Amino acid sequence: MKANDFLSGAVLAALGLFFVATGKDLGLGRLNDPGSGFLIFWVGWALTALATGILGQAWRAAGDLGLAAAWQGADWRKLGYVVVVLALHAYAMPVLGFVLATAVLMVVLFKTVEPQPWPTALIGAVASTGLAWLLFVKALGTQLPVGALGIG
Repeated sequence: MKANDFLSGAVLAALGLFFVATGKDLGLGRLNDPGSGFLIFWVGWALTALATGILGQAWRAAGDLGLAAAWQGADWRKLGYVVVVLALHAYAMPVLGFVLATAVLMVVLFKTVEPQPWPTALIGAVASTGLAWLLFVKALGTQLPVGALGIG
């Protein structure tokens, strides 16, 4: 395992616990009548469980090196960059709509975080945005922002 897997696991566990708290605040409802926070709550627990597995593996891989070695090699600039880009995505989504904002987000991430060639970035962005749209709109019946351009 890489040294920054510990950081990834910790961030994902914190995000999962945030989802759990948010889902609980939104209301869980009942199994036959789920509330608006039901799915978020359970996805949060699943994310937390998977992140705990990553943390455990990173902890064992660190072995005798100690906790400080697990944090070596973490690229804090990339983490900050991704957080800023995701915040901009959230801000742009009501204006541009889910499809356009997410496609732009994915192209930016594919080209900047771990730079990919243009064909890979474009195909990856279209594929991941399309799959997310199919999952949320068609499979789950979720309403996503259409935006001012009417694409959504």
